[in-house]
Amino acid sequence: MTLGFAETMAGTLTDSAGQAHQTAFTVRATGEGGGYFRLAGTAFSQGLLDATACEGALTIGLGFIRYRVRIPGPRGDWMLLGQKSPSPRAAVRSMTVLPIVLHDPAGAERARGNLRFSLRELPAFALSWLMPMARS
Repeated sequence: MTLGFAETMAGTLTDSAGQAHQTAFTVRATGEGGGYFRLAGTAFSQGLLDATACEGALTIGLGFIRYRVRIPGPRGDWMLLGQKSPSPRAAVRSMTVLPIVLHDPAGAERARGNLRFSLRELPAFALSWLMPMARS
């Protein structure tokens, strides 16, 4: 059995033209050890990416939680890159708001903004830590 949890982050990213794009990902994180989690789930960004399978990594280190989510597209892989910096002074905000940047397959920044973890999902999130996970 291994450590894991499920999480949804959603919000709005804004592109360089000022257009807003509703964006979200829902992933299952599977612990690999050493603060590293493998991610698998779905992601979308309205007007940029259709809902599709995604995969990636979450790394927890001293003072940071880093997300790297790869979203395959017809012309190559898009990347959602973000980092939370947990702080006791702003515990809820620093753990529920994820500043993020979306890069297109060429590596160019397409949009940036914040995704949020809804506190309404906290019970399901807490329960997801208790669900046993088989190692694949």
